[in-house]
Parts: sequence; structure tokens; C-alpha cells
Amino acid sequence: MIFAVLSLVAVDVAGIESGLKAPQFNIESGDGKVLSLNQLQGKTVVVIYESKDVIEQNRPFKDELAVLLNGSEVLKAKTTVLSVIDCSSASWITKKVWKSNLVKNSKKETLTVYGDWDGSMSADYKMEDGKSNIVIIDRAGIVRYFKSGRLSSNEINQCKELIQKLAGNK
Repeated sequence: MIFAVLSLVAVDVAGIESGLKAPQFNIESGDGKVLSLNQLQGKTVVVIYESKDVIEQNRPFKDELAVLLNGSEVLKAKTTVLSVIDCSSASWITKKVWKSNLVKNSKKETLTVYGDWDGSMSADYKMEDGKSNIVIIDRAGIVRYFKSGRLSSNEINQCKELIQKLAGNK
């Protein structure tokens, strides 16, 4: 009986629930650009939140998302993709190197890569550590999708359809 109660208390569901208001966040790029959710109001936001160790886990999703958005100027204008790296383990000694790497990866990915420097975005969104986390937020700031780990082909297609629907293209 005691074990059953303890196991219920210990269960922590990863990821913020769909249908909830997305928590505010402040993220900063390697070149010092600060971005908040408030600044993205009115756009569909796709967050790809990862640690440096798993940035390739959802490469197929990233590639297909780029093709989707580059194929439609209207969809591209209504959607913001945020690549966010968990930088909370950076110390004042290593922060300059981390920032330099964010700038380098921004050029490689052809989009600004932001850092979650204090881990608050990870905590607020209940991101799963050591996995690629995908969050889709609608134009009203409501979470419509959350997944930790590698997306299957079917899940990639579902995400693409959701993004098109939320942006009013379907």
C-alpha cells in the first residue's frame, strides 16, 4: 500500500499538456538577441528544444519542416521555428565558448539557435532531458503538441499537417 502511494507521488509526466497556455520564456542567441514568447504572438511557434548531445535525433523532422516552410511564403511568414539548446550547464568560464558555438550552429542550420541559459524554459515546459523535445504552440499561445524523443514518419506528417492547419493553410 505504501509503495503504491509513493509510486503515484514519484510519477512526473514529461512535457506540458496540449491545450494549456504556453509558459512565457526568455531565450538568448549566441550573439545576444533575446526573444520571448510575447514577441511571437500571432504566429504558430515550433520549438525544437535539445541538448547538444541529441541535436541530430530529429534531423528528419527538421529537414522536412524546412522544406515545408520554404515551399510556401505564406506559411513561412505565419510560422516561427525556434531551435533552443539547453545551455544551463554552461558556467561563467565556458559561457563564451557556448555562445560561439550557438553562432556557428546558427550559420550551419540557417536559423538562429537560442540558448536556455538558466534552464527555466526546460523546467516550465517539462522538457525531457537527453531527448529532442518538439512543442507546437498556436497563434493564441496554446500548446497544441508536445513530444519528447525521435518522431516517427507518421508523427512528422501529423506535425506538418498541424502546422499548416494552425497557420490557416489547410
